[in-house]
Amino acid sequence: MAEPSRLYVSGDWDLQDFQAGQLTLACDWAAYRLLAAGHRVDVAVGDFDSVTPEEFETIQAQVETLVVLPTAKDDTDAQAAVLWFFEHYPQGELEVIGAFGGRLDHALANIFLPSHPAIAPFMRQIFLRDREHVLRFYPPGDHLIQQTPGMTGLAFIQEGALPIDIRGALFELTRDRYFSRKIYSSNQFIGKKVALTVRDGYVICMETRERKKEW
Repeated sequence: MAEPSRLYVSGDWDLQDFQAGQLTLACDWAAYRLLAAGHRVDVAVGDFDSVTPEEFETIQAQVETLVVLPTAKDDTDAQAAVLWFFEHYPQGELEVIGAFGGRLDHALANIFLPSHPAIAPFMRQIFLRDREHVLRFYPPGDHLIQQTPGMTGLAFIQEGALPIDIRGALFELTRDRYFSRKIYSSNQFIGKKVALTVRDGYVICMETRERKKEW
């Protein structure tokens, strides 16, 4: 399977976790952070209000494709980068790194990316990842969720009005056993696959594992 392209945004991620994708994109200060560590950045997107003039000069000099956005805009830098990617690579797969942590409003905008009408058609080609989470989006239909190695927990966020079905998880949700929630949290894999039925809107599926506690 081909490597996805990867988009690094300004949330919580470690340089030691860097992986080059088919294409490496970065938003704003994340672009400089990667370049300063010696990594290649193919595309940098943002208004670059988080970098110094000297850092921006480095980005200009080293990045092949630079997309400079106005400070006053309708989309976040991350949303703009996702839109740029699918405008140029409509069949591509995009992994977003650093979607969580950082500013809460930006994290929520990332978690609900398919609520953007222009991003929604590509929701199955996007996933968000950090050390403890893998997040994917599912439109209406029947889906089989394959467990990501190392991930044991499951949570579902529903962006729709009709009931969803969850089968094959520790806690199943069916028409015979249904209760309405925005977020169905603290579920678990019991095998390698879970079946999900979405009837309208979309569902966010988050695979999780416990963060190692340091005292």
